[in-house]
Order: sequence, then C-alpha cells, then structure tokens
Amino acid sequence: MYGNKFEHEDTAPSAGSKFTYDSSGGTITFNVADAGKAINIVYCYDGTAVTSVSYLENPKKATFMAITIGQTKDKDEVTFQNVNVIVDRCTVSGAVTPPTASNDPTQGWTLTTSVLKPRAGKNPVKVKFENITE
Repeated sequence: MYGNKFEHEDTAPSAGSKFTYDSSGGTITFNVADAGKAINIVYCYDGTAVTSVSYLENPKKATFMAITIGQTKDKDEVTFQNVNVIVDRCTVSGAVTPPTASNDPTQGWTLTTSVLKPRAGKNPVKVKFENITE
C-alpha cells in the first residue's frame, strides 16, 4: 500500500513481502508474518480479442465520459479515502502531452479537457468518496 512491493516466490512464501500465486485455484498466499499489512493489488493481462481503432489526422472532437479513480488523504494525513471523479460529458480542449522521457515511471500524461453540458438529468461533475477502514 505504501510502495513496498511484494515479490513472487514459486514455493511457500517467506516473511517480508513475499507471496505465491496458484493459477489453478486462483489464490494468492502470503506468509503469516505479513498478516495485517494493508495491500493494494494492481494487475494487468494480455487481451486475446483486442480491437484497435486509428483516427484520421484531423478528427472531429469526440465527447466522452471521464472517470478518475484514486485515493486521497484527509488534511491531517491520517485517514485515506477512495475517490471517484465522474465527468458526465467532456472533450479534449488542448494538446495531449506525453511525459518526458526519463527513468521515473510515475510521470503521467497531460490531457486538458473542457466539461460540456451534461446529459439530461445528470450532474456535470460528481465526486464520490469512500472512507477506508483499517
């Protein structure tokens, strides 16, 4: 949860941020010494039926819904909250800027958008919080 990565082991996991994964049973096993640690699991996979779409050099501006998912801390940095920011309709209003080439993988893309009039009965922007209990 705090950036300390667990490492995969093929046999029974030893203490100190180790785990095993049983693909046949779909289970992840940690060492009992790591009980009570908060974890955040992030995974990726290779799609088998992926469709790719290319756009013309000067496409029309598309409208889309934007959903941002993340975590925040309170002002005293004591409690965490899961947060979703939902923009009902928006469009790109500027350049899409990739991160500068570096060894820092945490740099993100910059995407400037404009919030548009929402669909009937919807709010333009909605923010949802969920307190994380430990």
